[in-house]
Amino acid sequence: MKFDGRNTRGRLAILGAIALILPLALHLASRSSSFNALRQQGAFESSLSSTHDHQLPTKGNYSHRAQEATSALESLLETDLESSDLAGKGRRVSALSILLEAIIEDPTIPRDSFFRFRTQEFGWWRLSSKTYLPWVDKLESEVGIVMCVGQKDLVLAAQNIRTLRNVLGSTLPIEIFYAGEHDFPWEKRKQLGHLAPNLKLLNIFDFYDDTVAGINDSLTDNGWVMKPFAMLASRFQKAILVDADTIFLQRPDTCFDDDIHLKETGTLFYHDRAVKGGYTGWIDTLKWIKKVLKDRTPSPVLRGSIFWTAKLEHQQESGVVFMDKERPGVFTSLVLATWMNTKIPRRYVNEHVLGDKETFWLACELTSTPYYFNPFYTGIIGHYEVGAKEMCSVQLLHLDSKGSPFWLNGGLRENKRLDQELGQKDFATLTEYIPAGVTWAEQPRWRYLKHGIFCTDANAKKVKSVEKAGLTNVIEDMIIEATEVDKMFPK
Repeated sequence: MKFDGRNTRGRLAILGAIALILPLALHLASRSSSFNALRQQGAFESSLSSTHDHQLPTKGNYSHRAQEATSALESLLETDLESSDLAGKGRRVSALSILLEAIIEDPTIPRDSFFRFRTQEFGWWRLSSKTYLPWVDKLESEVGIVMCVGQKDLVLAAQNIRTLRNVLGSTLPIEIFYAGEHDFPWEKRKQLGHLAPNLKLLNIFDFYDDTVAGINDSLTDNGWVMKPFAMLASRFQKAILVDADTIFLQRPDTCFDDDIHLKETGTLFYHDRAVKGGYTGWIDTLKWIKKVLKDRTPSPVLRGSIFWTAKLEHQQESGVVFMDKERPGVFTSLVLATWMNTKIPRRYVNEHVLGDKETFWLACELTSTPYYFNPFYTGIIGHYEVGAKEMCSVQLLHLDSKGSPFWLNGGLRENKRLDQELGQKDFATLTEYIPAGVTWAEQPRWRYLKHGIFCTDANAKKVKSVEKAGLTNVIEDMIIEATEVDKMFPK
């Protein structure tokens, strides 16, 4: 699809060109200037020579970098950190990332220091042969989908999986993580496991010490906490974290090959709705982010976002997250994001942001790891009554890099919340959508109605046809698959 108006196309073209160049520049710079970033944080002030800022690493350099990173970690670990000192933890993880890159690139470097620091900082994470670990040689770079599912999410997850397999033709392997027998009993797991080929279920407690992780404690709230834990524990090098209520409108199978920004940075994140801070009673998120960053210079990605310039309430929607864990910076930033969601740090984090979603990009920011956001913010998909001033729906829409509908969250029910609470199983009517743009001026204005329903301002110019986007048959087939799932799980 194309947006109306020459100015919009022009802006998109310019933004596209910038987006192509910026991630590449950041990626190349990250390999030669990681120590420089840490020096700015004060971690390597006395140990680095200026020559390292201008040359790419050789094996000899990797050995020297490993020594410097080890010295830096030893120095940093001499001081106890408050759980609220996210920037301080980021400095430690930055050094750990450089040490990890060194031992991967130069196998002659002893690994005992890395494992000692990993255990000291993240001993609650149990290393497993079932987990992708970048320092362990792999025969292939496996791409796969990671989901967190409990018994309350069973039908949503089943509809997600069936539409992926039977409508879109996705062949990606899927790992389903659950939090113990009480979260997802054996009989229900068996039902889900038989739903589709190449699907594996794993108990998240096999990978973590839950007295520290606190995953079980989080289940009474919403279970969002579990998501970064699952992504880290997954066997996939190239992992796609997907919510149970996510519905893809295109196959995600080749994104790691096709998306230039994902290839360059190893990350692909999606924006949430563009609403001003305080819109839903939340505190000033940006004010807190600036406090967390302390004296750090925000990255160009953060400074250039309308989250920063327009003081939005949210930056990221974590219903879909792409990460290539082969890259030391990406891998260790995921470790940091997971730590932020452990029991004690998340008490502080969740006072300021909703659940896990802001921790993915913030961990990259705090470790000077290049990352990428799809430039489009969240839109809406549902049914529009001609002449209406608003369009309301539970389903929120996310576009691909070309501006075409890619995935939605909220499932296929007319209202998933009313389904879970009252057993209302009607399916949504998805005939129109309103895409959100890139700039603040292009954003729809949001209003919360009730029961998870959001409304946006609408007019004939804003509203797009699902049929013209070539998605009518896809969505009809998805509803058919979802209906079959309802027959499998009648209660």
